[in-house]
Amino acid sequence: MSRDFQITVTGDAELIAALRSVTSGGLKFNKGLAESGRYLTRFYSGDVFAGEGPAYGAKWKPLSFPYVLRKAKLFPGRTILVREGDMIRSFRARSNSHTLTIDNTDWKFRFHELGKGVPQRRMMRLDTQRATRVTEHLESDLEEQLQKKGLL
Repeated sequence: MSRDFQITVTGDAELIAALRSVTSGGLKFNKGLAESGRYLTRFYSGDVFAGEGPAYGAKWKPLSFPYVLRKAKLFPGRTILVREGDMIRSFRARSNSHTLTIDNTDWKFRFHELGKGVPQRRMMRLDTQRATRVTEHLESDLEEQLQKKGLL
């Protein structure tokens, strides 16, 4: 999923000219995107796994009873989707000045995220609360850039 945003400035001609000089080379959101990546990967590997889904409003479907028994014997104390913690540790964020990509490198992830052959257990989603935090990171980055140029 890709999200775009646009900034429109009207008013003082001098301010608009100054903003154009800042943006002529393109705004760079390295800091805001990197912060967003850290925030989202911590959320996905933390809150989502710890609560087994309610971060998005509903708990994940429980494990089948035979698998619950097997898992209790082989992996005592482990929650849904956690055996050795590979999937939790495999979230990664990569960003540059205009793009943030978050993925999970564990080979099992796609099956659970998409519900392919197993019940779907969503781990990555950009809901309203997370989108708001990302927006805050980007706004902070923009504000810092404008302050450095003496525009704020």
